[in-house]
Amino acid sequence: MKLRFVLQNNAGVAAVTNAIAEIFAAGKRAEIEVGVWTPKKTDAQRRTIWKWHGEVASQLAELGKAMGHGARWTKDDVHDVVFKPRFMPSKEIIWPDGTVETVPKGLSDPTVTRQDVTDAMTKYLAWIYERGFEVTIPPDPLLETALRCGAERVSVGTQVYAAPRSTSTRGNPNG
Repeated sequence: MKLRFVLQNNAGVAAVTNAIAEIFAAGKRAEIEVGVWTPKKTDAQRRTIWKWHGEVASQLAELGKAMGHGARWTKDDVHDVVFKPRFMPSKEIIWPDGTVETVPKGLSDPTVTRQDVTDAMTKYLAWIYERGFEVTIPPDPLLETALRCGAERVSVGTQVYAAPRSTSTRGNPNG
């Protein structure tokens, strides 16, 4: 049995102590590791990515209607077809037959760091702007600063910002 605790204050210390006592009561030894907790990704990053996915999905669907086909896009479609394969770091998996395949890591992959996600978001934002799509920039100052470092067109505030439309790649999610 492994238990993991992330504490913000002394209130959780009793829970940790009780868990250790239960292990000892069962006649087992406990292994305890203490350190400073840092999240792999921030909640603000997750919220922003999924907000952008929704906004991009809506615009892709509208573009499809304007072009005469009713292709439907969801947040999950944008995540799986656009975001992960283009902007997330990849990993190699080895199939039972020995075949090696490179696949994108997901946001929930424990090896994905906050910087990996910031880099992916910066590239994603550039992709969004290149296609003339509009997304909402979050009011989170730390996230805005990180994005501004890689995408000059990001401004402070909650307004919607868009780059000039590019007709050559607009509407092609693979472009």
